[in-house]
Amino acid sequence: MNKLQLTKGELTKIILEEVRNLQEQIDPREEANKAKKEIANFLSRASDDQVLAAANMLKEMDNYE
Repeated sequence: MNKLQLTKGELTKIILEEVRNLQEQIDPREEANKAKKEIANFLSRASDDQVLAAANMLKEMDNYE
């Protein structure tokens, strides 16, 4: 069996890169909160027709779940 030999520096570099990648990932809860704010902002300035259209789209989405 072949063994992979890494120096402490190489191993540290790999670990730090993985930590950085994890930190850069988008948190789904954070993304959902951002979307809620955007939707609330849209609805606060939307016309009655736009609000009704959005409500109808949400009802349609419920039918497919």
